[in-house]
Amino acid sequence: MMSVDSLRSAFRDAFNRRRPSLSSLNLHATALDKDYQFVFELPRSCRSGEEMPPSFNSQDAGSSASAVDVTYTVKAVWEASNAIDAPSVLEVPILFHPDHDFQSMDVSSPKPQSWLEMPLKGDRPMPFRCAVTLPMPVTFSRPSSISYFVVFTTIPRSRALAREIAADATISVSLLRQVNVTEQTLSPPTPPHTPSSSSDESDVPRRKFLKAYVPRGQLKTMRGPKMLEHFYEVHDKPLPQLPNQTFTRTTTLSNNICIGFPKRPRHQLSNGQGHPTLESHAALPDGLYKSKVLLQKEMLPSIDWAGISVKWDQGRIVRFGWTGDERLVVVNEEGVYRLYDLQGDYEQHSLGNEAAELGLIDARIQENGLVAMTGALTLLEVKGWEGVRPLTLASPGLSEPPHVWSVIPPDVNISRHVEVLLSVDSTILSVDTLEVVDQRISRGPFTHISPSPNGKALALVTFSGVLWAVSTDFQRSMAEFDTTTVHEAESPIRQVEWCGNDAILVTWDNLVVLVGPYGDTLKFPHSGPTFAVTEHDGVRIMGPDVCDMVQKVPTSSMSIFRPGSTTPSAILYAAWESFTQRLPKADESIRSIRPDLAAAVDECIDAAGQEWEPHWQRRLLNAAKFGRGFLDLYNPTDFVNMGQTLKVLNAVRFYEIGIPLTYSQYIYASPTQLIKRLTSRNLHLLALRISSFLSLKPDPVLKHWATAKILRSRPTTTGTGKDAELSGDDEVCRMIVQKFEQLGGADVSYADIAKRAWEVGRSGLATKLLDYESKASDQVPLLLTMKEDRIALEKAVDSGDTDLVYHVLLHLHKRLTLGDFFRLIESGGPKLAAASRLLEVYAREQNREMLRDFYYSDDRRVESAVLSLDEASRIKDPLSRLAAVKAAHKFFSDDKDRAFEAKMMDESTRLLTFQQQLEKESDGKVDFFGASVNETIRLCILNGMSKRADKVKSDFKVPDKRFWYTKLHALTTLGDFEALEAFSKSKRSPIGYEAFVRHLVDTGHAREALTDLRKKCPNSMIARELDQIASTMK
Repeated sequence: MMSVDSLRSAFRDAFNRRRPSLSSLNLHATALDKDYQFVFELPRSCRSGEEMPPSFNSQDAGSSASAVDVTYTVKAVWEASNAIDAPSVLEVPILFHPDHDFQSMDVSSPKPQSWLEMPLKGDRPMPFRCAVTLPMPVTFSRPSSISYFVVFTTIPRSRALAREIAADATISVSLLRQVNVTEQTLSPPTPPHTPSSSSDESDVPRRKFLKAYVPRGQLKTMRGPKMLEHFYEVHDKPLPQLPNQTFTRTTTLSNNICIGFPKRPRHQLSNGQGHPTLESHAALPDGLYKSKVLLQKEMLPSIDWAGISVKWDQGRIVRFGWTGDERLVVVNEEGVYRLYDLQGDYEQHSLGNEAAELGLIDARIQENGLVAMTGALTLLEVKGWEGVRPLTLASPGLSEPPHVWSVIPPDVNISRHVEVLLSVDSTILSVDTLEVVDQRISRGPFTHISPSPNGKALALVTFSGVLWAVSTDFQRSMAEFDTTTVHEAESPIRQVEWCGNDAILVTWDNLVVLVGPYGDTLKFPHSGPTFAVTEHDGVRIMGPDVCDMVQKVPTSSMSIFRPGSTTPSAILYAAWESFTQRLPKADESIRSIRPDLAAAVDECIDAAGQEWEPHWQRRLLNAAKFGRGFLDLYNPTDFVNMGQTLKVLNAVRFYEIGIPLTYSQYIYASPTQLIKRLTSRNLHLLALRISSFLSLKPDPVLKHWATAKILRSRPTTTGTGKDAELSGDDEVCRMIVQKFEQLGGADVSYADIAKRAWEVGRSGLATKLLDYESKASDQVPLLLTMKEDRIALEKAVDSGDTDLVYHVLLHLHKRLTLGDFFRLIESGGPKLAAASRLLEVYAREQNREMLRDFYYSDDRRVESAVLSLDEASRIKDPLSRLAAVKAAHKFFSDDKDRAFEAKMMDESTRLLTFQQQLEKESDGKVDFFGASVNETIRLCILNGMSKRADKVKSDFKVPDKRFWYTKLHALTTLGDFEALEAFSKSKRSPIGYEAFVRHLVDTGHAREALTDLRKKCPNSMIARELDQIASTMK
């Protein structure tokens, strides 16, 4: 880049002096200095929305694509008046920034003027043709969408095939992004043209030139003018163009999948246009599917190859930091934050509508959450990194941003809630979820606030440069230090960080000062700016060329190595040194500390863990081992654990690994956290060996390795289309399963790995991995997400878990159309018979409408008829009940094996219709509807409708015996004994007369039984009984 002044001076030097030509030098003539004023305008397009893009540059020496840039230059060419001299060229780069009112084509969504139909070609002959239609012109803005149509036509026309394709075809439309980067290979420079001359002075350099550029074998055959002629032929021939290097990357941005063609296209009639002819209607395609692809700004082509920076398209970054599991958190002003892992993959979450509308001005990131300050000066807290909804803290009521603010994490706060400290005017405001507390101090305002790692102290720096250490409740002042007394510091304070919980670190541009609890200081000069990070037991200082760890000397190390120390651990260490030198002093030293020997051994073990150099670690452990030999009872667990821990720490501290953990940090974070840090760096072999060495399960390592293997693998290209991808999936699946079996990853969930494979577009691999998942409860949900409906239902049935089967059925019923849902179950055959029965049980109790549709789709007429009868028995409305019975009659009639049932349903329909007529004749006073034939006859007799009773008997062919019994009981109930006697004399009784007598006697009408009925009774026993009854009644 060039500044404005340097740009002007370059142009001035280029145009104010004119280079003399060779002829002018020979004539000893000089040219006059002249100024050439010029003005030019930037080129502009005649069409709106095609303005010039702004300048951009990104390059890296280690990248395969050397540069990606948009540059503009002004080229000044000076040509001599004599054609012999070569021209002079000066190129000056300029920066072009767009206007403030720049409007690109992305803000408009052009309406399509026409549609472009593109036929699709199949890999093999098929009895139908498909086409995709896109709007013309094919230009879309980033916030709009791409509409498209998919149509098909059978060849030759077949209604059956068209119906099958429209119902079962799978339509998959994908939007791909392809980025091509072509690196132009530079050709060797063409030598300048040298004019011909006969002078001897010009022949010498020409011969030297030929010796450099012409092959030696040709020089021996060339003499004089022929050699010059050949030279010009070679010189004038253009050099061949070297092939360009092209790098291509293709990414799937969107994938829309639909089952079936929902409708058939039709003509669009305009005003005044007649109805289309049958020929034109028949020429329309057999099926139409219409949809659109939503475009988002995340689909911008960003290159993430090695050496090229990641493109951030989410607005201005307000803060970034690290989580406890080493993920980079990037927060932008639009209320969106991303979590990047060490491989560049990220998760994106939002802080909600409030943050998006008001914007963010700052944020503080902790290990397990963040606190953001909005444009309205309110505070939002996010707990964890799972994308939970942010919590609004108490409003501090600020009118302007605070001078500085900091956060005390909830895990070190006594209230177990996050606490925000705001420097406002001369005081500090403490804000949590419930209230805002004014600490009522008058030493502010402050420029820096830093809480200690344990959350019990604060380090504050006033505007006057005084460092003040105080407790978090501001009740106890710990220390003060005037930073203006540091004469080497020439710039403002950059950072204030804690070194553990014991000292405070203050940094300037080239200086770091450690302030102790009593005002003592240690100075660490650096060659450039530094950045300090507070650790659990110290502080890490990163400079331009060094990374230092500053911490308080551990108590155990101080006890052993302090000059003149007489502690038991120091004497034990000295005794071990004497023993290695074969001095008799060792035994005397051991005897002197015999009562405290166990504590001395423990302190040597602890000191070994605090050391960084393996040499001193080994010496301290040998001293502990030496002292342990003089103890009768001592548990060696601590000694063994420390040896294992030091081996692990030394392995990860190696410069090729680069994780300089201290012993305290390792114990604080646990070995499992170290395994996660190694796997996040794809150091799977080291992580697996450490897990085996520490007797930890290898499952997390194997799971992460399998995920990384899936991301890095690509389907083989041995075949075409789907077969090539399947062959690659088989190989990757085999490798993963074989590795798990070899290393004992029995508890690894294949479902988690399969889910990751599906997320990256390897659905075939995901399905194969799920076959090895032993838990159906983990298999089935992922299969449903992958829309592998049949496999999910089969797995659920095979598991024998009815709840899981119901879960799949309800999910499919909600997502699929009713026809596809029933077709899926019906086509399963014996495998899905259990699912079919469970669906019937559920639908019978919860959704009878679905059960009716299921029977109808499966062509189960008998079950449909029985269901209609069951519903008829529950219906109170006469018309609805009659319709249900008629439906049952229809279902039975469709089955030739159910003629009897169909006849019964017909009689039931006639009976219900006749009962409706009876109710009309009785003015609705008698409830006939729904009664049986016998009950209908009885009701007719009771209500004086004997003729209607006789009609029911004749229409429904009621047997005489049943009719006589029914009428006998009805007349007895009615008490019409005259009618009963007349009925008995009407004709010969088919039931005899004993029934009359018995019924009258049983119902308490013995007197009526002693009439002429006794005479008609042929049974002598009954006659004698009647005589006895008659005697008792006299």
